[in-house]
Amino acid sequence: MGRPEPPPLSTMSPPRFSADARGHLVLNAQTQQNVEQFFVLGSPQAIQTQLRDVSSNLPDSAQSELKTLVARYQDYITAQGELASSAPGTVQVALQQLDQLHALRVSYFGEESTKALFGDDEATARAVMFLADGDKDPNSTLEQKMERALVKFSPSSNKRSSPGG
Repeated sequence: MGRPEPPPLSTMSPPRFSADARGHLVLNAQTQQNVEQFFVLGSPQAIQTQLRDVSSNLPDSAQSELKTLVARYQDYITAQGELASSAPGTVQVALQQLDQLHALRVSYFGEESTKALFGDDEATARAVMFLADGDKDPNSTLEQKMERALVKFSPSSNKRSSPGG
């Protein structure tokens, strides 16, 4: 009794970030996942403390880029919550929602960074949606079609992770 709960990230591996040969922050899907971990902390003070701790080994320019990315990501999360997010009834509506999400990401991160951070996930989502669109079972919901499409897609998705990005 009376013992405070540890911060959420204290039970997880701390996010790791890296810099390229020119000292810039490496942007890829792992970077996006690591940035997302910061927002598990909740409070801005906890985020800043963790950010300072995990970026201390980076070159100055990469540290600055990471701080900017985290700030933009916070704004992006807020804006994403404001997007109309009703459950799509058709693949076409789901694709429109993905297009809106992509446009939102581009507006916060730019085209190149969006591709680096979210490109693999967006490509997977589109591939699964197109597979679901080919499922012509009239008695299935979109969710059921998406689940079947994901199962069909899964064996070919094992090639996604490769060292360096």
